[in-house]
Amino acid sequence: MKNGLSIVIITYNRKNELKQTLGELHNEQCSFPWEIIVVDQNSTDGTPSLEELKDDRIRYIRLDKNLGVAGGRNVGASHCAYEYMFFIDDDTSIAQGNSLERIYSYVSGQDKYSMFAFQIRNLEDGLYNWPYGKEKINMVNDMFDCKFYIGCGHIIKKSFFDQVNGYSDSLFFWGEETELILKSITVQKFPVRYNGELKLVHRVHGDGRNGDANRFYYQVRNRFFLIRTYYPFWSKVFYSTYFWAGYLVKGMKNSWLKEFRKGLRDVGSLEKDENTQKLTYAQLRCYYRLK
Repeated sequence: MKNGLSIVIITYNRKNELKQTLGELHNEQCSFPWEIIVVDQNSTDGTPSLEELKDDRIRYIRLDKNLGVAGGRNVGASHCAYEYMFFIDDDTSIAQGNSLERIYSYVSGQDKYSMFAFQIRNLEDGLYNWPYGKEKINMVNDMFDCKFYIGCGHIIKKSFFDQVNGYSDSLFFWGEETELILKSITVQKFPVRYNGELKLVHRVHGDGRNGDANRFYYQVRNRFFLIRTYYPFWSKVFYSTYFWAGYLVKGMKNSWLKEFRKGLRDVGSLEKDENTQKLTYAQLRCYYRLK
């Protein structure tokens, strides 16, 4: 695989956000080869007109249906020409002082790691969706090994991505990052390297996520799919019971019992990869010890 950076952006009916992101990237000057791959998930807001942008580095791929986050990223990855794939959302910006040159210089020098997480800020310049726990909040500008990355801005080596068969298309939305980490645990102990010195801006307010019934449905369905697919037997029993009780309470509290039942019912409709392997108890303990 050729050294260089492939920036993958999936988009759906967010023409203005995408145009801003592409405009910002257009001004980047890099000493290494790089490209931008836009995967349009059948937008209906005029997004295809962005094909007219005069930038030879942009490769535009229009799908005939929305494949979701997981499926869209897989399509983008299949078209990447370079080893380092930089997945960003269509409303993500590179923070001032953190150019592509600096990001690529860092990741290309880290042979031990195949996935990279960065500090994500929001429009208020606060932390966006910090997943590493209160005990690490004082390490926000540091580097450490972890089991999380935020989907709106992360880098994965293409050779590693192909090795673990990428994201699971069937998930569509929610949990695709967790699923990739679970697959990765079988390959390397610390799959993600967080670098808080490198910052991205997700152009949303706060954490940008409002819970709703549809999101809850995917959360229930995909959570139990991950447990069923990757957890060894007794861990599967324990965590299925734990999350079943928690989601039932949440569903009753928010009048989402219909989505709760539908999520449980549809778990069986999801297909796992042919080469998927269950984690051993030791690997699962490793996963839960990682912060």
